[in-house]
Amino acid sequence: MRFHLRHAVVLAVLLGSFMHCMACSSPGPHSKEELVRDAETIVLAKVVAGTLEHFGNPDWPSIEMTQFLDQRGPGPQVTFEVVRTLKGTPPAHRFALVGSLKYFGPNQEKPPYDLARPGAQHGMCFAFDYRLGGTFLLLLKNGSPHWSAVRPTNEEVFGMRDRWLVWVETQVARDAKARSGR
Repeated sequence: MRFHLRHAVVLAVLLGSFMHCMACSSPGPHSKEELVRDAETIVLAKVVAGTLEHFGNPDWPSIEMTQFLDQRGPGPQVTFEVVRTLKGTPPAHRFALVGSLKYFGPNQEKPPYDLARPGAQHGMCFAFDYRLGGTFLLLLKNGSPHWSAVRPTNEEVFGMRDRWLVWVETQVARDAKARSGR
């Protein structure tokens, strides 16, 4: 009986993991144009700090991130400083989001991006990973970039002429012009 119970537990864990991955196996419904249009705020912000995280295994998310994903804790925080506002009103000049300084790297696609960077492709649906000192273009809705699964709502950019940044700036200008009726 004990043998069968152990198999049932293993099967339940595997099935739960499979279902968690399946919940995010397809991207959110927003096109890149809709992401820019529907974002309430778009800011260029630099990562200036992050909370200390603890790892049971360096290949897994931190204990703090796991607790957040399981709704058992507030999660680790990454602090940003606004460099420039492209749209809307930023939460503050300096603000924090749930995130980790364990960084999986920048987007490998050619801009304009359709999908998020590698951090969102690790089974969590959203990129919670950031590089200390890195500059990120954050498309915020309700104060968070985590509103359209596997979409480029918090991408790292490299300089003011970064192709993703320029593309988003162009879209913001087009949207503003269309709203004003010109």
